[in-house]
Amino acid sequence: MTKYINEFFFDRDSPEKWYILGAALSCYSSSDGAICFRSQHRDLVRIVMDALESGHTLSEDPREKSSYWFGAMGCDHLIYRLSDYGLDKPKNKRGFPDVPEQYIDDFVRGVIDARANIHVSNGRTTIYLRGNKTFLLGLNNSLRRYAGVERDRPVDGRLTYLHSDAKKIYEFIYRNFDRIKRDGIYLPSKKKLYATAPVPDVAKQRVARKIEAAKKLILKGKSTREAASKAGYSTVTAFYRAFKKATGQTLKEWKTGRVERLHKEQKK
Repeated sequence: MTKYINEFFFDRDSPEKWYILGAALSCYSSSDGAICFRSQHRDLVRIVMDALESGHTLSEDPREKSSYWFGAMGCDHLIYRLSDYGLDKPKNKRGFPDVPEQYIDDFVRGVIDARANIHVSNGRTTIYLRGNKTFLLGLNNSLRRYAGVERDRPVDGRLTYLHSDAKKIYEFIYRNFDRIKRDGIYLPSKKKLYATAPVPDVAKQRVARKIEAAKKLILKGKSTREAASKAGYSTVTAFYRAFKKATGQTLKEWKTGRVERLHKEQKK
């Protein structure tokens, strides 16, 4: 008995369709009217099966790196529709399709769930993606345009997004999370890998280092003007302003407070 699969799923645009297409770029293959979706993520294969209303069996392949898959025969229309998006080509030749703007976050989430390696260390996230140059360029250009990432291009068949960019990608692909969770078109296990710690404010850190350098010079007996100049400030006024903003007190208040602390320590 032939098991059912909705061959017309890809005929109409929807967030679910574009999420599945993003995943399919690295999970889908076809041959002689038969299709196969394969991934190391069992839950991802299940999402695809549910979307296609498939009555087929989800199987495990324990060879090498364990993977999960399902296949179906007699899917000529589905294969034809997926060829419109370049999925009839070998996986290493597939480009970045023309994705409608309203679905680009769903598509990229599908790509990330299917193929991204997410590494977290010391509260900082790095995303690694491999693929052919054409696909990676299209993906990165879309992320630069819609998510605001700063990575300019892939290098040697690889895209690497450091913490600042990774956080932007996270916020972009989960920006409609209530809807995403309701529809079940994401991998909770992949989402949990992200570290969402605040991105360090590099400018504030730079100012803090300059203020600390000036403090040390003043404590060594240098004049305020000389300390400010050596710390990188063009005028004393600019230094006063930066000092107050960074420390919450004026330079005079800081000096007075330090003298008072020294007196207290000497009396002990």
